[in-house]
Amino acid sequence: MNEIQDNLATEKNMEKATYSDLATPWIRHIVFIAMGIAICQQISGVNSIMYYGTQILTEAGFSTQAALIGNVANGVISVTATFFGIWMLGRHGRRPLILGLLFTFKFVPETKGRSLEQIEKDFRGIEDGKKVHAAVVEH
Repeated sequence: MNEIQDNLATEKNMEKATYSDLATPWIRHIVFIAMGIAICQQISGVNSIMYYGTQILTEAGFSTQAALIGNVANGVISVTATFFGIWMLGRHGRRPLILGLLFTFKFVPETKGRSLEQIEKDFRGIEDGKKVHAAVVEH
């Protein structure tokens, strides 16, 4: 308990950050990266699906029970993937994982600058509203 009180006393005497600290390039760089990450998290809208998933699925035509099962499955998969990601970070580190993701998005054909709508059209064989014979259209 004494250690906690000592740390609190030390923190009270520490110099606080001000807006003028943003004049330092490395601090400004870190702040802009943090702001970019925060903006991307808010724009992605993952929480809206987690919160309103059952209602969205019900309005899309699923039964209430099926929508609830789908929403619970989404949550279980999300938690499982989070633990898997934490394990991967601990085992391999950030840099290899980020480079692997960059490689995947750059070179895997399904993600190569194409939207999910384009991928679905290619999968279903639809091009400009007309059915085509090939299941996948190469770009």
